[in-house]
Amino acid sequence: MQSLVYRNGELTLDSFAEPKPDAYQILVQTIACGICGSDLHFVEHSEELADQVQLVSNYGEIPGGTINLEQDIFMGHEFSAKILEIGADADVVQGQKVKPGDTLVSLPVLISGSKISQLAYSNDCYGGFAQQLLVSNSFCFKVPEDLDSILASLTEPMAVGLHAVNLSKCDSDTPVLVLGLGPVGISIIAALKNRNVNKIIGVDFSQFRRDLAILFGADVALDPSKDDVFAEFKKYVSFKRPVIFEAVGLPGILNDVMLKSPLNSKVVVVGVCMQNDSIIPFYGIAKELEVVFSFAYNFNEFKDSLYSLIPIQDHLRKLVTSEFLIDNATEAFELLKSQAQNNTAQNNTAQNNNVRAQIPDNKQAEQCKVLIRFS
Repeated sequence: MQSLVYRNGELTLDSFAEPKPDAYQILVQTIACGICGSDLHFVEHSEELADQVQLVSNYGEIPGGTINLEQDIFMGHEFSAKILEIGADADVVQGQKVKPGDTLVSLPVLISGSKISQLAYSNDCYGGFAQQLLVSNSFCFKVPEDLDSILASLTEPMAVGLHAVNLSKCDSDTPVLVLGLGPVGISIIAALKNRNVNKIIGVDFSQFRRDLAILFGADVALDPSKDDVFAEFKKYVSFKRPVIFEAVGLPGILNDVMLKSPLNSKVVVVGVCMQNDSIIPFYGIAKELEVVFSFAYNFNEFKDSLYSLIPIQDHLRKLVTSEFLIDNATEAFELLKSQAQNNTAQNNTAQNNNVRAQIPDNKQAEQCKVLIRFS
């Protein structure tokens, strides 16, 4: 069995032993697995991320909080997969009987006896970038027959957006600004549209991504190289408390948002910034801002996201901009790394020019969700 692993500072495709399911586990074969922004962050900032995860786990309750960079690390947590073998007591998932050949999605969590492991950055458990992996029947969902099995892999990233929207507690009349229209930003817009929010403004340098935002339900999509984003947003703000989603995750963005946001805004931080960042607290104090940090999702949000995909499959096919076979996975990461570097340069230039700089179009910015497949 093949799996992509992070080893000695780089991604490597290698052969490994096939896993065997215990009584409450299911052995599955990966159909598709998306490359998450956190996967890119990990490859570029593995030491920082390992240290930060360890520190947080020391003071919190994050299962699998230790990442040993001296051992192989298995990745991939946005996956759909086909059942190969079912453990003795695992033939029912969420009340539905399953059999070999059925398609599943799963929260990236594995229970092995009394041990709980994350299927994200693990030294012990295969993830979605492996040809085969184990999942726990209590965390699985059978993919509906009317949902494309490849698109089902988008359940996880869509759940991230839904969780952020739920944290915002916005209603249909809340004016909303979404900064960054990558997969997370688009998932936020999809969740907002599902909640019938009718004042949604998206922001991104890429025309392609702005068009996607409109497709998924944004009312307006702004280009920060040409538009005065916050001046435009304030036109939509009335008596309702505005909500701003920060889905960029680069240094300086949060402070810029706090400086320019309307009074009493609620800022939901979804973008993962891996570098040290700084804010000026006075901006938040003077405006009485509420800043909330959003991470992952819960069980019900994952379930709701799976079924929310069915009516928007045509849109989702446009969200998936590239598919790579596992043999070419490193090329996929390089493509997204190049895009991320370009986005960083754009944002840095924009901030230095009061979000008004002219940024040339770049083909790399037209990527959105990239999938890895084994066939």
